[in-house]
Amino acid sequence: RNKKKIYILYTTKSLETLVKPFCNKHNVVLLHFNKVYWWIKWNFENLLFRKKVIFKKFVDVNYYKKKKIILESNRFFKNVFPKWKLIYNSPDFKKTFIFNEINLWPFVQKKVYEFIFYNFRDKIELILLIYRIFSKNKPNLLISFADNTEHTMPYALVTSKLRIHSLVVQHGVIGSKDGYLPSYSEKFATWGQTCKNILIENGLEAEKIVITGAHRFDRYIYINNNKKLKEEIKNSIYEEFDIEKNKKLIVLATYHGDLFSGFSYYSSET
Repeated sequence: RNKKKIYILYTTKSLETLVKPFCNKHNVVLLHFNKVYWWIKWNFENLLFRKKVIFKKFVDVNYYKKKKIILESNRFFKNVFPKWKLIYNSPDFKKTFIFNEINLWPFVQKKVYEFIFYNFRDKIELILLIYRIFSKNKPNLLISFADNTEHTMPYALVTSKLRIHSLVVQHGVIGSKDGYLPSYSEKFATWGQTCKNILIENGLEAEKIVITGAHRFDRYIYINNNKKLKEEIKNSIYEEFDIEKNKKLIVLATYHGDLFSGFSYYSSET
């Protein structure tokens, strides 16, 4: 009862081994959802905060029978659909898809239709579900790897509305100005001053940004400056794969994803 409640949106199971010690140390109950998009199908009616850290999926196959959310969604679209149909069928709207005198409307028509009349409804129902759950089991904090994607933005918008603390933790290099922006969370934890400058230059308020460092880079610096540990890791690779000690090691780091696990190597004859 006295534990803090934290929801965390992330896409890697490896996070579980990192957050359990954190939860135990800070008296926190944390719910880890490793497939954010499928939250819409999970049953939060049975979401109870127990004494131990919870890492469970609550799948509810009867979700679409939940009348309250469906009825509320229907009321919204009853007013919106007629207006959208007028726009969708408007000749002027279709003309906006003419490029270099080539009519691209037939090319995008199906996608536009699906988004307006199907996908957007799913997003409304997702927002209603999140609002319902966060209102009932109000967390102290929402942590997310991003809040500007199609699947994570609804959570950020709801937490902002309910005045729930929220934090985005930078999980990769900012490859483009819209990689993490716009951001709707209360705080943004970034790797360093360079990343902070990029975020500010592209519209994020400076007071929202906190520099925490990059955990992977910090780990690299730690190992690189610890000769004993570095040698132990190197020797363990030689031993595990029975590689001759006179051969040099070249490490090629590939995608870290959880879908694939294992280690492979190639050894030259000389």
